[in-house]
Order: sequence, then C-alpha cells, then structure tokens
Amino acid sequence: MSTYEELMKQADKLARDGRAEEAISAYEEAIEEAPDRVSAYYNLALLAHQQGKLDEAIATFEKAAGLDPGGASIFNNLGVLYYSKGMLEQAEARFKKAIELKPGYAEARDGLEAVCRKLGKTAPCAEPESCQEKEESVPARKLTLSKNELMAVLQRCRRYLHPEVRTGELILSQDIFQDNDRETNVWIAPDAQLDLTGNITIGAWTMIGSGTSILTHDHYHAGRSVPLLKIQEEKGVMWQDKTIGRDVWLHGCTILYQVTEIPDGVVVGANSVLTRNPEPYEIWAGNPARKVGMRD
Repeated sequence: MSTYEELMKQADKLARDGRAEEAISAYEEAIEEAPDRVSAYYNLALLAHQQGKLDEAIATFEKAAGLDPGGASIFNNLGVLYYSKGMLEQAEARFKKAIELKPGYAEARDGLEAVCRKLGKTAPCAEPESCQEKEESVPARKLTLSKNELMAVLQRCRRYLHPEVRTGELILSQDIFQDNDRETNVWIAPDAQLDLTGNITIGAWTMIGSGTSILTHDHYHAGRSVPLLKIQEEKGVMWQDKTIGRDVWLHGCTILYQVTEIPDGVVVGANSVLTRNPEPYEIWAGNPARKVGMRD
C-alpha cells in the first residue's frame, strides 16, 4: 500500500469516527503526497461542506473538477453549494454539466429545476433530443446512494453522545457494496441520528428514513435519594450494541436502547417508538410500537 493510500485510509477512518479536524489534516497530507489524485480533494470538500465552510468546499471541489472533468458527482456538489450561496447562474452551469456527464442523474436534474424556478426559467432538457425521447432512453432511477453520497450522509448522521463512556463503531455489511448495478444498496436520510455509544451494524437493502433516531445508550433512573444527574456523573450511562438486518425499513421512527436487533425484513412506521425486538418481516407502528401486520 502506498503512502497516499495509507493516508487516505487513515483519513477516512477519522472522518467515520467524527474526528473531522484530524481527518482534514490527514487528507491535506494525502494531497501533499499525491496532488494529482482526486479522492482526497473530494473528501476534503465534503468535510468542509459538512462544517458549513461553503467557500472552502467550493474551492476544493473546483480543484477536484480540474483533476477529474468527467466527475458528475463533483459538478452536482458544486451546483448544490453555489445554490446554497445564492449564486444561481454558477449553480445552473454546474448542474447542467453534471447532467451532460450523467444523463440519468436525478439529483442534478432536481437541482437544475430548482435553479430554473428561482431564475424564472423553464428547465431545459439535458440532451438535444426531445424530452419524451430522452425519458425513454434513460434507465430507471436508482434510489440507493453512491459510495461518496453514503460517506457524506454517514458523516452527518453519526452522533457520539457520550464519548467519555464509550465510542462505538458503525459497521456496514459487505453485502451493501456487492450489487453489480449500483455502488451501494442502502438509503439513509442525512438527518437520521445514529447514536454510536454502542456499535450499530447495518445490513444490505436497508432504508433509514428522515427523522429516524437510533439510540444505543440509556441513563440510570432508579432511586429517589440521589439526583439522576449525580448518578450519571458517578456511573455514566448504560450502552449496548444494535444490529439492523437486511431489507429493513425505518420510517422516521425512534429505536430505543433496549432494542438489540431489528431482524431481516422488519418495517417500523413513521413516528413510532420501538421498545422491543420484532420478529423477521413484521410491521410495527405506534408509541410504544406494537406489531400491526406481516409482510406478505
């Protein structure tokens, strides 16, 4: 393994662990080692975006675009950033470039439509032929995330709520990356919250919807003679690991500490609070959640 690859591996782990500043330093070292490699610039720009440093993220993505002018995701990210800063003409150009490079890029098309609405324009077709002909030629949209998108989402979702007690790991099943027609087979909302006091394992084809909160810790609540906050000062918190199986759908719900496993095929409805382990392929809903059906 080259020095660059070692630095990238180190930086990626630091980023996954939520140690953003250390990850940034490692990515910068990787760039010094191999200034013509695009991956370090891309990941560094994602971290800057995550931290709200939009100008820095734009500058770094533009450098990445110079190294990889065929990188559709780079231009899409630039479109998002320019749009966030109100620089609509620049955003329009970057979204168009992303669509030119990847005609079926649904996220870039959505971005372009949003820009055109702001500018009072009709969003153009991304290709010279008619819209109807183009729609017939574009493959069905993949709803799952690319590897880069997944990394960016997980950087936002990780929560280290009690690092003084324990820092857990987020473990992704290798099956997530082994489908030939897509980079990953999962979808995780950017505003989901993954409490990594304990470990969380996520299986293939899982969807974690917007607003979902997965907790791996709880507090001590027993007794009246000692204030609960003081008990926490003395004992810390309780924690345990959690396993999410294959083909699980979590729709904007809360998964409490005492749930240790969500088996294959389980569906948990929106606004539900899951307090017990379901059985495979059951559908749960409510607060507290209870079994309301089975997947046929």
